[in-house]
Amino acid sequence: MAKPKTLIGNISNSILFEVIKTCANLPDVRQEVFKNHDNNRWWPVTVKDWRLRMVIAGWSTRVSYNMISTYQKVVVTISKIGYPQLCKLSDAELSAIVGSLGLFNTRRQYLKSLEVFINELEEKAQTIFEVPNDELIELFAKKVKGASFKVAQCAVLYAKGYHCGIFPVDSGMKDMLGPCLGLNLPTGPIAHEIMRKQIEEILNAYPTMYYELSQETGYGKLLIPKGEAPIWWAHLVLIYFKRLYCNKKDYQRCPLRAKPKIGYFIGTMCNRLTPYSGGYKYVILEGIDKVGKTTVGKELEKMGYSIVHSPYKSDTEDIEQYYQTLIKTASLPVVFDRIFISEVAYGKVLRGHSRLSDHGFRNLMKLLSEKNCVILHLSEKQEVIMKRLLMDEDKSLRPYLGDLMLEYTKCMKIATEYIPVYEVRPTSVPKNQILSYIQQIVCQ
Repeated sequence: MAKPKTLIGNISNSILFEVIKTCANLPDVRQEVFKNHDNNRWWPVTVKDWRLRMVIAGWSTRVSYNMISTYQKVVVTISKIGYPQLCKLSDAELSAIVGSLGLFNTRRQYLKSLEVFINELEEKAQTIFEVPNDELIELFAKKVKGASFKVAQCAVLYAKGYHCGIFPVDSGMKDMLGPCLGLNLPTGPIAHEIMRKQIEEILNAYPTMYYELSQETGYGKLLIPKGEAPIWWAHLVLIYFKRLYCNKKDYQRCPLRAKPKIGYFIGTMCNRLTPYSGGYKYVILEGIDKVGKTTVGKELEKMGYSIVHSPYKSDTEDIEQYYQTLIKTASLPVVFDRIFISEVAYGKVLRGHSRLSDHGFRNLMKLLSEKNCVILHLSEKQEVIMKRLLMDEDKSLRPYLGDLMLEYTKCMKIATEYIPVYEVRPTSVPKNQILSYIQQIVCQ
């Protein structure tokens, strides 16, 4: 299955960048990040044994922020005992140490299962540093009882070190922040893993950009590795934003919603009564005839979008005003099956000129940039489209196919300066997976 271009995952780099920038500049978030970046209060660097770190990370779940002092006492105690001796303690002895955190049976079961997991690794003469992050997290979640993907993420990150490239996702981040940013996540534990991978992919694609952001927003004194994606820093920025803002359930005071560039995109998942996910409310389907726009449009219609068809109108005098009105009066969420991009591409190739000037084209793109809009550029290989055209009685497009494809490429290059653009090839996706594929791109 082909990956869409320009965007990575469900969140565009531009949106994630603005979100992290906004959160990183909040004084209360900055204060918490400084307290926890170089020596995390939950997972301290003073613990050297990676096995004990896995224990501590697992036991940090279901511990409220108000219990941090109680939790830290437990960490100090078991650090003195050490991992080998900790595994030999009786239930009574273990309860005396960890009982204050609650859920004793769950924590005891986790420790016993973790011991088996670690023993299996050691029997294979493997170290955790030899196993790739994704593989180790999946194995951990599968083998260790009481460990879901979110526990596995935390355990592997703490064991390997803060800067190993893992972005842990907790339940609040998955349930509130993710959907607010337009992530269309499935139900169940796997959602933690999907969100983690998508954010990591963006951060790893633009390491310099995010490192420079960390410096520009006042975090230069922290031990952030230069030349690498600051994934640990980005995690702390978002996790403390979630704790300090999302958890208060007051969407009207959300700093993200107040930002002009991203406010229209952010949902209201912290609203107790009517949670509302973020995402794209304007979807534009563009591409040459016979490329599959109708098929994709039907799938989007199943998701609740209204469909607006924009056929060629030869009698329209002010073409720029026509499209401005079409965009401004649309009933949301909406899918435009063609829009002014086709006017430019087809006009230049078939009629020798476009009724829409370059200036007018950019004006309309600027208008779309003020909406939460995404373009799905549907394309196929030239031979695939030509084969379909040969089956059509209308022969008019056949001689112009190559020029049309080139003109669409030029239009999309300009479009990416204003809004996110995906390239989608319907034939690369099995028919029974088209809806889920589109849902990965477009979130109501």
